[in-house]
Amino acid sequence: MQKLLLLGIVFFISASLAFTQMRRDTSGYYQEIAISTEGQSSAHAVEDDFDTLLKRAEANDIDAQLLLAHKYNGGIDVEKNPLEAVKWFQKAAKLKNTEAQLQLALIYDAGGGVRQDYKEAKKWYTSAAKQKDAQAQNNLGCLYLDGKGVKQNYKTAKKWFEGAAKKNNSNALVNLGALYANGQGTKPDYKKALSYFEASASQNNMDAFNWLGVMYSGGIGIMQDNAKAFEYFETAANHGHAVAQYNLGIMYKNGTNVEQNLEKAIECFTLSAQQGYIPALFYLGAAYQAGVAVEQNPMRAVEYYETAAEGGNIDAQYNLANMYELGLGINIDYAKAAQWYETAAKQGDAGAQMNIGKLYYTGQGVPQDYKTAYQWFEMAAAQDVAEAKYNLGMMNLKGQSVKENYAKALSFLKEAAADGDESALTTLKNLGESL
Repeated sequence: MQKLLLLGIVFFISASLAFTQMRRDTSGYYQEIAISTEGQSSAHAVEDDFDTLLKRAEANDIDAQLLLAHKYNGGIDVEKNPLEAVKWFQKAAKLKNTEAQLQLALIYDAGGGVRQDYKEAKKWYTSAAKQKDAQAQNNLGCLYLDGKGVKQNYKTAKKWFEGAAKKNNSNALVNLGALYANGQGTKPDYKKALSYFEASASQNNMDAFNWLGVMYSGGIGIMQDNAKAFEYFETAANHGHAVAQYNLGIMYKNGTNVEQNLEKAIECFTLSAQQGYIPALFYLGAAYQAGVAVEQNPMRAVEYYETAAEGGNIDAQYNLANMYELGLGINIDYAKAAQWYETAAKQGDAGAQMNIGKLYYTGQGVPQDYKTAYQWFEMAAAQDVAEAKYNLGMMNLKGQSVKENYAKALSFLKEAAADGDESALTTLKNLGESL
């Protein structure tokens, strides 16, 4: 079998701008210094000594329970003890205190000092949300949106976002806008989406700024205006917004509303990557592999690709596998090549399906297995990879993994030849067959 052709390494592929993910509001979680005394009686405005505070808490004084929980949560005047904090938050929460319910939800949501438990987070968010707490309503909406701790339900998410948006919660406003933009739980309505993003942006919500940049850049629900898009991305990027930094990099890369500047693009991608934004990590890997706007450095490329690949980026998984298979600036490692090709292949990447099939066929990095190779070639062929069709034709011709089947082999070879595969054309000619 011929060596399968590989998809070329892609640097600065045409990329769409990135949306901001739905935002759960975790402000208020682990506020270790500022301990709220709102609602405490004037008799307790001056903090009690610890023993007195403990007695008050044990007597179901909610203010004392909250204060004690915050002390344990932040290690203030006592040894930090998240489990004790949870215990006192629970006591106050069971007395229907909204702050305690919200704090418990935030702790379980984040896994702060306790095992992360989205079902428990949902329980306490719901309790606080039913008492009209906007932050809890927004975060509960996010759980329904993501299907964490509950069955995914866009309409229920929308309901909770709407409740919080009525209280002008900036995260709920941008999340509600995103539902209308994406058509989740409702029909797409770009004008409504835009109005929610603008309302959120008026509170300096940087997620909303990023969304507005996307809307203006794409002319989504509004006349396209790249100058405004650039302004929104730049503002959010200057406030440290990772996705906006990436989007600004895309504009510099493409020369959209600004003179093309690959060095500036790399600078933006680097800032975004430093916050762990996966697409930015991939771009940096491609830049260092190709030596575009930076000094070529295959090892740095591998580092960026690996981080992006572990984060699920298919392009990074493919390019990393490609580097290991061909020894592009690094030592050949067929086992690692197989690992990353297969990871990308399982996510549906056609080139990776073809190449992992090749490795199973040749037994490089994995035990030789014609049956598994055939299965991967079938998947790649279903996505019109000509080389995969050629390989299926040859395996049917030779009876590898399947019984010899000349008619089937001929069919695959003709399909591959029609797609421009030179090896298939040559084989057909040698067999005395025409296209």
